[in-house]
Amino acid sequence: MGYRLVFNFKDINLNGRNMAIKQSVGFKGRNKKFDVKIVQAALNLSQSSKFKLAKSLTVDGKNGKKTIKAIEEFQSSIVKLSKTDGRVAPKGKTHKALKKHLKKGLSEDAMLAIMAAASKTKIKKYFPYFKKSLPKYKINTPLRIAHFLAQVGHETLSFYYVQKWPVEQLMKIEKTLETPKKEMEKNSKVEVFCNSQEEPTIQSMGTSLM
Repeated sequence: MGYRLVFNFKDINLNGRNMAIKQSVGFKGRNKKFDVKIVQAALNLSQSSKFKLAKSLTVDGKNGKKTIKAIEEFQSSIVKLSKTDGRVAPKGKTHKALKKHLKKGLSEDAMLAIMAAASKTKIKKYFPYFKKSLPKYKINTPLRIAHFLAQVGHETLSFYYVQKWPVEQLMKIEKTLETPKKEMEKNSKVEVFCNSQEEPTIQSMGTSLM
C-alpha cells in the first residue's frame, strides 16, 4: 500500500547503522518524501552547541530552501567540508555524520521519522500517550520500544487505520489487550490502533485511553 518502515532500530536514538535513506536529499537530490522526512528529523535531532538551527525544520517531507540551508550548515560546522553541496547522499559523509550526532530518546521529531507516512497532527495527538504508556507497560528497553513501534507502524499504516471501539466490545476480547479492566471501565471508548478490517490482537494493540 505504498508504506515502508523506515527504521529498524538497534537503539532508540535513531543512530548507528539504521538511519536509512534510499536516495539523496537536498540540492539536486532525488528528494523522495520519506527520505526527506528522515533527514529533516535527523537535522533537528543533531542540534548542539556546534550546530544550532535558528528554527527547527518542519518535518513534512518537502525539500526546500530551509532544508538545503540546514544541510549546508551541518556540513560546514560538523562535517567540516570546505565546500558544501547541500545534499545528503546514502552512506556519504554527511549521512554518516548525521547518524553519529543524533540525540538519544524518543521525541516528536523521531516519531515523525519512524512513522514516515503519518501527518504531524497525528504524531502530536498520539506521541504523549506513547511517552506515558511505554514505561507503564514495561516497554522500556530499546529493543522492546523498537519492536512495539515497528508493529504499530506496520499494523496502522503510520496511524492511518485508527478506530474507536466501545468498551463493551473490547471487554469480550480483553485478554488480548494490555489495558487493565479497571481503566477500561472508566472510559466509554478506547482508541485502538489496528487494521480497520480486523479486530485488535496482541500484535496490533497499542491502546491509548482518550
